[in-house]
Amino acid sequence: MKIRLNFVSNSSSSSFITINSYGKDECERMRKLYGNKPVLVVDGSLGETEFGWQIEKYYDFWSKLNFAYIQARVWKYDRSIGEYGSYIGNPEWLKMLDEVLKESLNVKEVQWTIPCTDEENKDYAYVDHQSASYENMNTGMFESEKSLYDFLFYTSSCIHNSNDNQ
Repeated sequence: MKIRLNFVSNSSSSSFITINSYGKDECERMRKLYGNKPVLVVDGSLGETEFGWQIEKYYDFWSKLNFAYIQARVWKYDRSIGEYGSYIGNPEWLKMLDEVLKESLNVKEVQWTIPCTDEENKDYAYVDHQSASYENMNTGMFESEKSLYDFLFYTSSCIHNSNDNQ
């Protein structure tokens, strides 16, 4: 299965995902390294967490997991004040993400501590505008648990990140 959503952006940065169910399935390796524990802590220290202007493809599990979490933590843009408001999250996507990780990695709980706000001007996790789920982009991984599994664990699935400034 290959899902590639149509993607058009007038932004200088853009990203899109490719979901495949062929190639190497990394689930067993990830379970040996990080699974079979009571708690899986996802803090953003492994993999990429900022999907903005860089020109890069991300095939690794942790970058894809971070990306999926950021997309599930969709935030609301408040047009009346011209700023991004609080994170509202998509409860179904967050639940699906937890369930796929618990089942696949054999963990009891997933603890998310990835910083998703820019309070105090610290580094934080984000997907640049017009590639983010709040713009209805890059959400295909949440069509089913199988799509999410394939995106996270197959090495042929990836995030394509680019910009038009170079």
